[in-house]
Amino acid sequence: MNQITFIRIFRIVWLAVKIFLQVTIFQKRNRGKWTPLVEKRWNEMITKQAKEYKNLALKLGGLMIKLGQFLSTRADIMPPSFLEELEGLIDRVPSVPRQDIISVLEQEWNTPHTEYLDHLSESAIASASIGEVYKGVLKNGLEVAVKVQRPGTDRILRADFKAIRIVIWLAEKFTPYGKQIDFKQLYVEMTETIGNELNFLKELQNGRSFSDRFDAMEGVRIPMYFDEFTTRRVLVMEWIEGARITDLAFIEKNELDRHEISERLFILFLEQILYGGQFHADPHGGNILLEPNGGIVLIDFGMIGTITKKIPNLYYVQQKELFSKITSKYWIHWKNYAFYCPRQIASC
Repeated sequence: MNQITFIRIFRIVWLAVKIFLQVTIFQKRNRGKWTPLVEKRWNEMITKQAKEYKNLALKLGGLMIKLGQFLSTRADIMPPSFLEELEGLIDRVPSVPRQDIISVLEQEWNTPHTEYLDHLSESAIASASIGEVYKGVLKNGLEVAVKVQRPGTDRILRADFKAIRIVIWLAEKFTPYGKQIDFKQLYVEMTETIGNELNFLKELQNGRSFSDRFDAMEGVRIPMYFDEFTTRRVLVMEWIEGARITDLAFIEKNELDRHEISERLFILFLEQILYGGQFHADPHGGNILLEPNGGIVLIDFGMIGTITKKIPNLYYVQQKELFSKITSKYWIHWKNYAFYCPRQIASC
């Protein structure tokens, strides 16, 4: 293990130990006397921890950002104040130098990128923990989005997974959380999810599947993908002009009906949950776009949830358990779209 890897693992583990200690000491000091003042102090401590986590994640990148985004969807196990702070990780991932991205492109394509592209934007349009998106123009003049895996991602994630295994071991041995949370299952779910996201060919396959399912749904659009330019670390898809679905200024400028959009959005995700076996498991504002005509565009199919045939007809307890499992992934994002709700149900 080289020195940089050791320092990276140490910083991740040390932050986890600090959080464990702070929570344990706080709970012991305030056991049996939970008052509004104690609750206020608890929320302040949790928010401070979340900020510290987010700052470290933005410095280290890699799994820290992905884990933060993953945890931000787990309203079933994480406190609300922690979740709200982690939402910022979706928008604030620093980009890497353009030349590094071009190097990955040319390694994957085994040729200069100009053989396939007439133009590539000077900076990233979007930057995430695993990939960055640039706007490009193919030789036939078609505008495309070019998603490229950040260089060194595999090496960084290997170190980060080692750190997470240490954190899980510490949590199970020295904290009560091992009895409250199934860390092993959480780790398996996380590794499977992130493993799929590392393979852009899998994302292409998922995107095609969703495109086939919702091709006939009015007002919903999935980008077209290009097999000939897509590899494990490069994904090329149709460029679609639009804005985040949470962009109120865009909605007002184009005189769009928020309530009509909310109805279509609700039906779109309800359809995924009740039929077809798969649902988009990362529905934050950056992955749901609005076209000027009000069309809804779904992008980024790296994180997909599956409802298997092992789940029988959804009655009684099974119905409740399934609904809880799925909505825990959606709720933390869905509350960001509350402004779409009609006034009589604005509390949703």
